[in-house]
Amino acid sequence: MRKTIVLCIVLAFALAAGGCAPKFTLNKPQYENIKKVAVVEYTVPSKIEFRDDPQKAGGKITLADVAKAALKMLSGDGTKASTEAHKSFIETLNQQGLSFVAISPEEMYGNPDFTALHKPAAVAMPESDSSMMGKFGSMIKQQMSADPGKSPKMLNSYGLAVNWASGTALNGKGVETKYLLDSIKALGVDAVIVVNDPGFSFSCEFCVAGTGAASTGSAYIVAMVGRNGEVILEIKEWFLTTDEQAALVAGVVNPLEQNDLYREHGRKTAIVFAKFLKEALAGKR
Repeated sequence: MRKTIVLCIVLAFALAAGGCAPKFTLNKPQYENIKKVAVVEYTVPSKIEFRDDPQKAGGKITLADVAKAALKMLSGDGTKASTEAHKSFIETLNQQGLSFVAISPEEMYGNPDFTALHKPAAVAMPESDSSMMGKFGSMIKQQMSADPGKSPKMLNSYGLAVNWASGTALNGKGVETKYLLDSIKALGVDAVIVVNDPGFSFSCEFCVAGTGAASTGSAYIVAMVGRNGEVILEIKEWFLTTDEQAALVAGVVNPLEQNDLYREHGRKTAIVFAKFLKEALAGKR
């Protein structure tokens, strides 16, 4: 009995230790049939703020007190961030030697059947469950994440993942599935990709009291959904910084350089995602 208890404790610690490792879903036979995709969701926080660790929702950066006040007050715009990151994500994804091609934003937005699917965020969200348990679950979710997230103006959004480690890219249930399937039909693609990046945040490099150089960090979830509504893959990954930096003075990221940070963020997201996917396909994950 004692040995059994010890074994259970060891196993529990092992599972807890592995809990931070990126987990993934991959249906390889279905993936191999995908040749053309569209990235039809890209959700990020409403405000891009500083975080010490993008994997933790409450992980605001720990600088000197004089800088903290400024960092809490000043932030980047989520709509701009998602728009720029979405463009560079698609462009970079097509440079990674994967077996599928993602159509361009111009092709997506130039398709009237696709743009007709767009709904404002408040309308796009699924109706709440009217049952007692449904109301309770909705209340808990709202308490855990008051931020519905932002997306490019012409893409639907179904909410920011509440928690990166245990969350999912798909939060809209039936109405989101309908949007994804309608998008596949309208755009003539084999599958659609959803990017949900609750960890999109400014990060600090070479900073002293909120002055130095800023970059961005991420903890994101990417899902691919096929023509029958099946989830072909779902991958979680993260990074602390990118290769792009912007001037940071007293907690303020130079507004003229923020778009460069957002574009580089999308580029790195695509690179890290593609690397993970290639390793998973090769059985190295």
